[in-house]
Amino acid sequence: MPPTAAPAAQSIWATVPKLHVPNTPGQTSDAYTMGNLEEASKKKAQLVDENGEAASLANQQLQYNREALQALPNAEVGPMSEWLTTNRQRLIELGVPSSVIPSSGTVTPTLALNKYLLNAALQGARQIYGSRMTQNEVKLQTEEMSPSAHMTADAIRSLVQQNDVLAQYSVQRNAYLQRYLNAGGDPQQFEAWYNSRRPITEFAAMQSLTPQQRATALQRFSQHPDSRGEFQAKLGWDPVNWQ
Repeated sequence: MPPTAAPAAQSIWATVPKLHVPNTPGQTSDAYTMGNLEEASKKKAQLVDENGEAASLANQQLQYNREALQALPNAEVGPMSEWLTTNRQRLIELGVPSSVIPSSGTVTPTLALNKYLLNAALQGARQIYGSRMTQNEVKLQTEEMSPSAHMTADAIRSLVQQNDVLAQYSVQRNAYLQRYLNAGGDPQQFEAWYNSRRPITEFAAMQSLTPQQRATALQRFSQHPDSRGEFQAKLGWDPVNWQ
């Protein structure tokens, strides 16, 4: 007998846990069903609000990160950045010709870099702590957990790229929440379902490829669906979950 072909993997959308809604929800006497629907309605509103706000903050953070990277090549960075920039700015304000101030052209880009990195850090802090942040939380996020001009250029680029991945994940999660709800998904199970089917570790692995490389990889997988295990081992993400 010829070997049996492996069953095709289920599409991610075929695995959505559905919310059971009776045909006459307003007339049912099933207390459990009515209570479950009420809790699901509350959870849906919460998810839409929280994920929508997180996506909005993430989009702002992505914009600040882009502007920071544009300012970075001409900025003064490293442990002495603040001291050098402050004193160069003072000399300029005193009327000293820019031509005799070493690296005077870095002042404006460095100030811009600091502004963009600080604003990006604040958006990240709002995603973590909410709008009512304490001073300690703001200080922790802006001075210790985020890229700053006190770091080397390579460190700033690396941390900005990592922040971009987290922000992009928030934006995509919000988009897929809407698709999940439109598919009749149970709001109370969304977080567990999404985290298991679209883990951030896989999303981060995907971001190491260019959009064209990702599209090419998925196209090859669609032509060879039996290569799923090899695909995952090589690239670090499950093509079925990200099609």
